[in-house]
Amino acid sequence: MTGINDRLNWDKIIRTTKRAKKLPKDKYQPIPPVTSVVNSPAVIIGMSSKTAKPNWWLAGNVSMVLLTSPSSTSQFQVGIEAYRQKIPLGLPTLVRLPDWQLQPYLLRVEVAKWHTEMFIEAWKYSGDELDGDVARHIRIEEKIDDISQFGL
Repeated sequence: MTGINDRLNWDKIIRTTKRAKKLPKDKYQPIPPVTSVVNSPAVIIGMSSKTAKPNWWLAGNVSMVLLTSPSSTSQFQVGIEAYRQKIPLGLPTLVRLPDWQLQPYLLRVEVAKWHTEMFIEAWKYSGDELDGDVARHIRIEEKIDDISQFGL
């Protein structure tokens, strides 16, 4: 078995339970984002909460932050959000991230602000089958070069 079906190709990068800080008057401070530095084009994110209401479906968001800046004089900190996706409650979600040729990047998992407790697990893909896409593109480019050199 190879590719994303092979459990040996997935490395756990996050496993934590986060709780919102209780404030006066039954208010809560939102759970801060959980981050991990990642060098993989694919991740699986799973989020669940024992305190979620049955009709809630959204756990939060996952985003890819590139560790770069457009200018050395920018007032913004290094980090450009390059991708964002919603993550449902209770259903591990495969996220295929765009390849910006800037690795590693920061994976940021944000819990929806109404949750007071959240279990988060994330795995990065460490196999090589996803790189097969790159190999196919290289072969196609080589064939295009051959056609352009020798004609049809």
